[in-house]
Amino acid sequence: MRNYRRHIIVSFLFSFLLSQEDVYRSVEDVKNEWTGYTSFQKEEMISFCDFLFNEGYFERCLLTSFQILYKFPRDPSIPTIYYYIARCYEEMENYSLAHKYYGKVKEVDEKESVAYKAAYYRDYYVNLLADELDILLNETENSEDP
Repeated sequence: MRNYRRHIIVSFLFSFLLSQEDVYRSVEDVKNEWTGYTSFQKEEMISFCDFLFNEGYFERCLLTSFQILYKFPRDPSIPTIYYYIARCYEEMENYSLAHKYYGKVKEVDEKESVAYKAAYYRDYYVNLLADELDILLNETENSEDP
Protein backbone atom coordinates (compact mmCIF):
# COMPACT_ATOMS: atom_id res chain seq x y z
CA MET A 1 0.00 0.00 0.00
CA ARG A 2 2.78 2.35 0.90
CA ASN A 3 4.63 1.69 -2.34
CA TYR A 4 1.43 2.21 -4.23
CA ARG A 5 0.96 5.73 -2.76
CA ARG A 6 4.54 6.66 -3.47
CA HIS A 7 4.15 5.46 -7.04
CA ILE A 8 0.98 7.56 -7.50
CA ILE A 9 2.61 10.67 -6.04
CA VAL A 10 5.74 10.30 -8.18
CA SER A 11 3.62 9.72 -11.30
CA PHE A 12 1.50 12.74 -10.52
CA LEU A 13 4.53 15.00 -10.00
CA PHE A 14 6.20 13.69 -13.14
CA SER A 15 3.09 14.30 -15.26
CA PHE A 16 2.69 17.74 -13.71
CA LEU A 17 6.25 18.68 -14.67
CA LEU A 18 5.81 17.41 -18.21
CA SER A 19 2.58 19.32 -18.72
CA GLN A 20 4.07 22.70 -17.83
CA GLU A 21 4.66 25.10 -20.69
CA ASP A 22 7.65 27.36 -20.95
CA VAL A 23 6.40 30.75 -19.74
CA TYR A 24 9.54 32.74 -20.27
CA ARG A 25 8.75 36.33 -21.17
CA SER A 26 10.98 39.07 -22.39
CA VAL A 27 11.69 42.21 -20.45
CA GLU A 28 9.51 44.13 -22.89
CA ASP A 29 6.59 41.78 -22.24
CA VAL A 30 6.87 42.34 -18.50
CA LYS A 31 7.14 46.12 -18.97
CA ASN A 32 4.04 46.14 -21.15
CA GLU A 33 2.10 44.09 -18.60
CA TRP A 34 3.03 46.40 -15.73
CA THR A 35 2.56 49.72 -17.55
CA GLY A 36 -1.18 49.71 -16.99
CA TYR A 37 -0.77 48.84 -13.33
CA THR A 38 1.78 51.54 -12.60
CA SER A 39 -0.16 54.26 -14.42
CA PHE A 40 -3.29 53.30 -12.49
CA GLN A 41 -1.30 53.33 -9.25
CA LYS A 42 0.08 56.80 -10.06
CA GLU A 43 -3.37 58.20 -10.86
CA GLU A 44 -4.78 56.77 -7.63
CA MET A 45 -1.94 58.27 -5.59
CA ILE A 46 -2.42 61.70 -7.17
CA SER A 47 -6.16 61.51 -6.57
CA PHE A 48 -5.53 60.49 -2.97
CA CYS A 49 -3.08 63.40 -2.60
CA ASP A 50 -5.73 65.80 -3.89
CA PHE A 51 -8.27 64.38 -1.43
CA LEU A 52 -5.87 64.70 1.50
CA PHE A 53 -5.04 68.30 0.64
CA ASN A 54 -8.69 69.28 0.27
CA GLU A 55 -9.54 67.66 3.61
CA GLY A 56 -6.67 69.47 5.36
CA TYR A 57 -4.42 66.46 6.03
CA PHE A 58 -1.31 68.31 4.91
CA GLU A 59 1.29 66.05 6.57
CA ARG A 60 -0.25 62.95 5.00
CA CYS A 61 -0.46 64.75 1.65
CA LEU A 62 3.26 65.53 1.91
CA LEU A 63 4.04 61.89 2.60
CA THR A 64 2.00 60.74 -0.39
CA SER A 65 3.56 63.41 -2.61
CA PHE A 66 7.08 62.34 -1.72
CA GLN A 67 6.12 58.71 -2.38
CA ILE A 68 4.96 59.72 -5.85
CA LEU A 69 8.25 61.54 -6.47
CA TYR A 70 10.16 58.44 -5.36
CA LYS A 71 8.13 55.96 -7.42
CA PHE A 72 7.80 58.07 -10.58
CA PRO A 73 10.89 60.33 -10.76
CA ARG A 74 10.62 61.14 -14.49
CA ASP A 75 6.88 61.51 -14.76
CA PRO A 76 5.36 64.57 -16.48
CA SER A 77 3.23 65.21 -13.39
CA ILE A 78 6.29 66.10 -11.27
CA PRO A 79 5.67 69.89 -11.42
CA THR A 80 2.14 69.31 -10.11
CA ILE A 81 3.49 67.18 -7.27
CA TYR A 82 6.01 69.89 -6.38
CA TYR A 83 3.13 72.35 -6.37
CA TYR A 84 1.16 70.16 -3.94
CA ILE A 85 4.21 69.97 -1.69
CA ALA A 86 4.65 73.74 -1.74
CA ARG A 87 0.95 74.31 -1.00
CA CYS A 88 1.11 71.92 1.95
CA TYR A 89 4.11 73.73 3.38
CA GLU A 90 2.34 77.04 2.80
CA GLU A 91 -0.74 75.81 4.68
CA MET A 92 1.49 74.54 7.48
CA GLU A 93 3.10 78.01 7.60
CA ASN A 94 6.54 76.68 6.72
CA TYR A 95 7.21 79.46 4.26
CA SER A 96 10.88 78.72 3.55
CA LEU A 97 10.05 75.22 2.30
CA ALA A 98 7.06 76.57 0.40
CA HIS A 99 9.43 78.98 -1.42
CA LYS A 100 11.82 76.10 -2.12
CA TYR A 101 9.17 73.91 -3.75
CA TYR A 102 7.54 76.73 -5.70
CA GLY A 103 11.04 77.33 -7.02
CA LYS A 104 11.31 73.67 -8.02
CA VAL A 105 8.06 73.96 -9.98
CA LYS A 106 9.52 76.93 -11.83
CA GLU A 107 12.79 75.04 -12.46
CA VAL A 108 11.25 71.94 -14.03
CA ASP A 109 8.24 73.35 -15.88
CA GLU A 110 7.81 75.66 -18.85
CA LYS A 111 6.87 79.31 -18.31
CA GLU A 112 3.63 78.92 -20.27
CA SER A 113 2.32 76.06 -18.13
CA VAL A 114 -0.45 76.44 -15.58
CA ALA A 115 1.70 74.96 -12.79
CA TYR A 116 4.48 77.46 -13.48
CA LYS A 117 2.12 80.44 -13.43
CA ALA A 118 0.39 79.21 -10.27
CA ALA A 119 3.73 78.68 -8.53
CA TYR A 120 4.92 82.09 -9.67
CA TYR A 121 1.97 83.91 -8.08
CA ARG A 122 1.76 81.69 -4.99
CA ASP A 123 5.43 82.33 -4.32
CA TYR A 124 4.73 86.05 -4.17
CA TYR A 125 1.75 85.37 -1.95
CA VAL A 126 4.00 83.44 0.44
CA ASN A 127 6.24 86.51 0.62
CA LEU A 128 3.19 88.47 1.73
CA LEU A 129 2.16 85.84 4.29
CA ALA A 130 5.67 85.64 5.71
CA ASP A 131 5.89 89.44 6.07
CA GLU A 132 8.73 89.51 3.54
CA LEU A 133 7.45 92.79 2.17
CA ASP A 134 10.86 94.14 1.17
CA ILE A 135 11.51 91.08 -0.99
CA LEU A 136 8.02 91.29 -2.47
CA LEU A 137 8.36 94.98 -3.30
CA ASN A 138 11.84 94.51 -4.80
CA GLU A 139 10.74 91.65 -7.03
CA THR A 140 7.58 93.37 -8.24
CA GLU A 141 8.91 96.92 -8.49
CA ASN A 142 8.94 97.29 -12.27
CA SER A 143 6.20 94.76 -12.95
CA GLU A 144 3.23 95.61 -15.13
CA ASP A 145 1.37 92.58 -13.78
CA PRO A 146 -1.28 93.53 -11.22
